[in-house]
Formats: sequence, structure tokens, C-alpha cells
Amino acid sequence: MDTPSFIFKRPKDDIFWLLTSFLFLGFSIYISFKDFTSDNFKLIGLLLPLLFAILGIALIKICLTRRQYYELDKNKAIYLDKNKRQIKIDNNGNLSTISSSDIKDIEIFNSWGTNPLFSTLGYMKLNLQNGDSFIITKFTATQFDLESLIAGHQTKTTTSLISSL
Repeated sequence: MDTPSFIFKRPKDDIFWLLTSFLFLGFSIYISFKDFTSDNFKLIGLLLPLLFAILGIALIKICLTRRQYYELDKNKAIYLDKNKRQIKIDNNGNLSTISSSDIKDIEIFNSWGTNPLFSTLGYMKLNLQNGDSFIITKFTATQFDLESLIAGHQTKTTTSLISSL
């Protein structure tokens, strides 16, 4: 078979963000403990630890979502034939060919974050006429990469901070 048009591109910063999330959670626990054990305990002193805890939990959620994307796309290769308006998806040796006429509608889930941590947290769900669906994450291909295939189809776009599967 030809060289894939798109393959899964695993982010290189997963471990960094996971360690950062645990650092934020540990720091929030440390500050909370210091505040509780001090002689002049104030409720306002819990705002900073709460902020760090929320950031840490959000980063863990992002890492878990990236892991979901990895599990879905790790052995996926996409072959795009713009002339025939077809896409071939090779998922662990199972080859599926989708023609533009097979697509009923497309759901696009985007993250509203623009920095590199959030911008790749999105995916495209191709709903087919026969009831099947295929999910392609932004780590493999974006809607702009597949524009020739999806042009002219009904598209529903949903935007959230983190687009979990």
C-alpha cells in the first residue's frame, strides 16, 4: 500500500504535563496543610490552594483525554485519495474505505483553547449512511487535512475546553 497521508503523531510533552499536574496538587496540599496548622487560620488562605488544585485536576483530565486519543489512534494510518474523494483507514491491519458518498454527516469536536496543550484536543466523527462511524483525532488529521473529502456534507461543530471521547 502507499505511504500513509496521515499517521498518529503522539505529543512529546505528556510526561511533562502529568508531572506538572501532580506538582500543582502536591503544592495545594502543602499550602492547605500550612494554612490549617498556622495560628491565624483564615478562610481566604484556602483560595490559592484551591486554585492550584483546580489547575492540577484540569491537567490530569487533559492527560487522560490525550491517553484516550492515543488508545484510539495509535495504530491508525489514513490514506487520502483526493481524486476519487475516498479515505482509507488502516486500523491494526483492518482496512476500511470510505467514499464521500458514504458519509451521512460529520460531527467536529473542537477545543476552544488555542495553546498547544488544548488546541489538539479535538476529533472528527464521520457518521456513515450504514450507521457506522469513524473517529479521527487531531493527532492524526484535522478537518482541514480532509477538506476535499468532507466538503459539501452537513457538519455539526461542538466546542468545549476538553473534547473527551
